[in-house]
Amino acid sequence: MTVEKRVSERFVFSRKQENRVVLEAGEGKGTVEARILNVSRGGLGLAAERSELFELDSKSKIRLRDIDAETGLHCLQGQEVRIKWVLDYEPLQNLGIGCEFVDLSGDCLQEIDALFDKDQ
Repeated sequence: MTVEKRVSERFVFSRKQENRVVLEAGEGKGTVEARILNVSRGGLGLAAERSELFELDSKSKIRLRDIDAETGLHCLQGQEVRIKWVLDYEPLQNLGIGCEFVDLSGDCLQEIDALFDKDQ
């Protein structure tokens, strides 16, 4: 039996939405495009192509850039996140990346909450 460890409810974007974000690593390590899978008050889940990804490990910090307008999450532009986990399962084309927000503003929390309101 699996025990749910999540603190916050997650809003899952549909596969049709293809919400994109550009991830920017510090220290000149470059950028990579990723798909936003889900978001919560605590963080977000991403998928990125294995071939394009710069070196990431748990506790790395990256900045979110160029977020698609359709997400309704404009406030995340420029937001810093901390990598909590990276899932590298060989049969999949992509890497899964779990991110935790760093110092998220109250306005951003309201935008995330609004996604759940629209979904009902």
